[in-house]
Amino acid sequence: MTDTVIDLNDCEVTIVQAGNVVASSPGIAVLREDRIELGQAALQSTHIDPRNTFSRFWSNLNQDNFKRRTKLARHNADLAFAHLSALHEMAGDVEEAVFAVPGSFTNSQLSLLLGLTEASPFTATGLVDAAVAATAATAGAGEYNHLDIHLHHTVVTSLEVSDAVTRTAVKVVDEVGLLAIQDKCVNHIADLFVQQSRFDPLHHAATEQALCNRMAQCLHELESEADTVVHVEFENARYQARVNRERLVEALRPLYNKISAAVDAARVSLVHKRLAGLPAFTDHLAAAGSKVEVLDQRAVFAGCMGYARDGKAVDEGIYFVTQLKAAAEPGITHAATPASLEQKPEAGATHVLVDAEAHPLGQTPLYLSAQAGLTQSSGQDTLCSLTLEDFVATLTPADAAAGVFVNGQAVTGDTRLKPGDVVGLTGSAREYTLIRVLE
Repeated sequence: MTDTVIDLNDCEVTIVQAGNVVASSPGIAVLREDRIELGQAALQSTHIDPRNTFSRFWSNLNQDNFKRRTKLARHNADLAFAHLSALHEMAGDVEEAVFAVPGSFTNSQLSLLLGLTEASPFTATGLVDAAVAATAATAGAGEYNHLDIHLHHTVVTSLEVSDAVTRTAVKVVDEVGLLAIQDKCVNHIADLFVQQSRFDPLHHAATEQALCNRMAQCLHELESEADTVVHVEFENARYQARVNRERLVEALRPLYNKISAAVDAARVSLVHKRLAGLPAFTDHLAAAGSKVEVLDQRAVFAGCMGYARDGKAVDEGIYFVTQLKAAAEPGITHAATPASLEQKPEAGATHVLVDAEAHPLGQTPLYLSAQAGLTQSSGQDTLCSLTLEDFVATLTPADAAAGVFVNGQAVTGDTRLKPGDVVGLTGSAREYTLIRVLE
């Protein structure tokens, strides 16, 4: 029985042997005249040499010739083969492996993958849907979504669990992948550099690359912190920008919305750690009505090992497995509530509309007063403040006698607001309407 799994997610193609990661490499390549740079080395120069950078050779696995072919690579399959060879060199003595494959792979891509493995140092002992494997290792009876992000898309898989885990549908959210998320973050943070430091890091390829190289650490810090500082060095000078988590999430919301629109909120959503690690993504799913569980990163390996233990690999031939035996002792035991019985929360407010202008809500309060109207700083005449945290808009009166009204009713304490609510103030005819901006 093989004890090795190769997880073919191009964000980080990973080889796990006996529960330990022995090799990992992002699915990115840069074609040089005399060599192919792969993985982390290629990632560090994608913005310095974009014309020779390739990042779709796994998601678009095919043998269609490049416009500019070289003796090193004619098409995506050549780059995928080179990547497999590099991973084998990193892993050492790994030979046989079960491949955990995204549900987005077509039949022709699966056939091509088998051809590549036959030519590579690896021997494929099975092809298993990665979402099915992860669910089989963790979930009890019920209906589930499985969500995982790749470099250029997100895959949402629908599954039913009884005695077995069965894949029932696969949705691919195109152009909402890790690279699109990072590009949105880079552009948002570059604007902050211009505003705060009078320096545009996107004006030079080297500083653009430096900013991109800092994205992973920045996003990691914003998982738990309200803000963080990003530094870029250029010509012996150091520039910095302070990044607010809530404002960054606001910039990412259009991409998050595309993912949540593909999710059935009546099912429990099993979210891979690399997607759950994006700032406030799980909060976004929860606000859209989903019950969220973040999966252990070892779940795919554990599910594939269950398949290998059943002895269904080599003896019965290689085929794509989309059904596995369910876990005997699942870590997640609650089934999804039927949609007819579940009361979904309303979509929350994102902006406040006043005098025909929409102002975004965030963790930084907006202050309302009868004289000054809406301001970003508190004053002696401030009557209340508006904030947005975890996708919930809240009005906080300055005191119990402030003279603040919501939909004509006086409020004396913190009040949750929803789209359509109207805030009024004693001594002012101006109205403040909570709205949700759809992007």
